[in-house]
Amino acid sequence: MSPPALRPGRSGHYAGLFTLPAAEQLHAFAHMDGLYPTRVVRRGERVCELASGPALEFEAQADNESHLIAAFMQRCRSTGLLILKRGRVVFERYALGHRADTRWISFSMAKSVTSVLVGAAVHEGAITSLDDPVTHTVPQLRGSAYDGVTIRQVLQMSSGVRWVETYLDPQSDRRKLLALQDAEQPGAVLDYLRGLPRVAEPGSCFNYNTAETFLLGAILAGAIKRPLCDYLSEKIWRPCGMQADACWQLESDGGQEFAGSGLSATLRDYARFGAFVLGDGVIDGQRVLPEGWMTESTALAAGSRLAPGQLAGYEPLGYGYQWWAFPPSFGRHVFGALGIFGQQIYVNTDEQLVIALNSAWPEPVHQTSRLESYAFFAAVTQALRGR
Repeated sequence: MSPPALRPGRSGHYAGLFTLPAAEQLHAFAHMDGLYPTRVVRRGERVCELASGPALEFEAQADNESHLIAAFMQRCRSTGLLILKRGRVVFERYALGHRADTRWISFSMAKSVTSVLVGAAVHEGAITSLDDPVTHTVPQLRGSAYDGVTIRQVLQMSSGVRWVETYLDPQSDRRKLLALQDAEQPGAVLDYLRGLPRVAEPGSCFNYNTAETFLLGAILAGAIKRPLCDYLSEKIWRPCGMQADACWQLESDGGQEFAGSGLSATLRDYARFGAFVLGDGVIDGQRVLPEGWMTESTALAAGSRLAPGQLAGYEPLGYGYQWWAFPPSFGRHVFGALGIFGQQIYVNTDEQLVIALNSAWPEPVHQTSRLESYAFFAAVTQALRGR
């Protein structure tokens, strides 16, 4: 692969971000603010220190085999793993050059962050109903296949608009979207969405679509009348006492945040975000999200078309409001923010457990690592039960 082209003010960008060699991958994932235009998510003056529990090293049982955590991290090219049990750090380790102060790319974990910001906007009344049409705040899509689609349907990836998310197919919509990211032309993503055809009735089927979370960001920006980064700082980053500024990739210099991907934060701050949603969006007694928002976002009734096991190609998971739902075998209410190449925040509400994991899988969706990580999460849950 040829070196990335350099541009003034940044170290360069990668049109082939999904196919980088391992060494370049590790560098790029930790330095996205040097590859694309970004906006800063400011932390506050107060840092909420994560309390430490007893140092814990244990063997996790997965698939009837015993595995040390270090071996799991090595097999899955994990760069950072942090486990919170009842709000206390019981395990934290970094690898492959990753450190506690490394800001690592979220990829699609950003979708879940955007979903939470929608919840904050609903709580304060900036968004009056999830059943409002998307064109109410994004009038550019009037007359397109998105005319008549609701905010809820976009949250659930169920717009009925055609999209191919395949990461390694150069002709897929997702790769064309990556090219638009590289071009950094204001309005290009919504223009692309405007030209797509409808292939199903809105709300009738699931189709994973990163550009639709960009649309969700546009809906949100139209409602709150300010950048998503500022809103994230105000509602979550500062009140939660995050340890470091984050940054979020933009469509273009000074443009909209690329809401479906491109957030970069430290592993500890991803864990703090997990603790925030575990607590249903309450910080120091102040409610940021509507009561029950996280349950509405992530708990799916058996038999629902979005329930775990119903989404072909995404087994064993289901899908809520930009959150993945785990099947009942994992627990009564278990959900996660997941991104390609192994970025994951796993939340088990009954067990008061948060696992934040950064990785550099050899390909965007590495099935062996994906399924092993789910087995590992279940094994950690079992090992920590009762603690």
